[in-house]
Amino acid sequence: TMPTADKDVLKGIAHPVAAIRLAAEKYNHLHGVVHKWVGAERAYSRFGMEAATGRITSSEAQLHNIPTGRNPGDIVPKAGKIRSIFLPDSGKFTRWDLGQIELRVHAQLSGDTDLQYLLSLPGDAGDLHGQVRAEIVKYTSDPGRTRTKNNVFGTFFGGDAPEVAKHAETPVYVTEIVQQYLRARFPQTFRWMEYQQKLGLITREVTTIKGRKLKLYRY
Repeated sequence: TMPTADKDVLKGIAHPVAAIRLAAEKYNHLHGVVHKWVGAERAYSRFGMEAATGRITSSEAQLHNIPTGRNPGDIVPKAGKIRSIFLPDSGKFTRWDLGQIELRVHAQLSGDTDLQYLLSLPGDAGDLHGQVRAEIVKYTSDPGRTRTKNNVFGTFFGGDAPEVAKHAETPVYVTEIVQQYLRARFPQTFRWMEYQQKLGLITREVTTIKGRKLKLYRY
């Protein structure tokens, strides 16, 4: 087996050099984000659309996935959180958020009235991530909001427990709690997901709500 410095492999190694390498990757990522803006008055990026999923991408100055500074393991420089450099020094700043758009599309496509109703509620009453997090802490320690969200989204995107747990950075049993809770609460959503998977295997394509088709190929 060839040696590897893959992040998932390093996380499983209890050695200080592995920890140093992982920390160095985080610092290098932050440096790559901010060094190009030194002395600049404005930050620009080139936005596009990922062909397969239709999600927005950011390139030639990647402004997506910048650490918030609030999550475990986030690096916070002495000058403050990294995102603070993108705030204006004066005047007004407008922030736009799609508001759990993936879950809302899921609710519409699947016809799950329970999920639709939940997402129509204001505040904590419509906060699925907070409710899932409260379910987790009945059985184990609090994984935090970000890891909970990653588990929820990974489950709604159809990932199995080991795969979702790996990306969410939680134990598999935590992901299993999330998936069992979501399946029991929104059975219509998961029936629709299973039907779409079977349909995809038969027709070798999937279709978006706007009629855009994506061919599926077996290798």
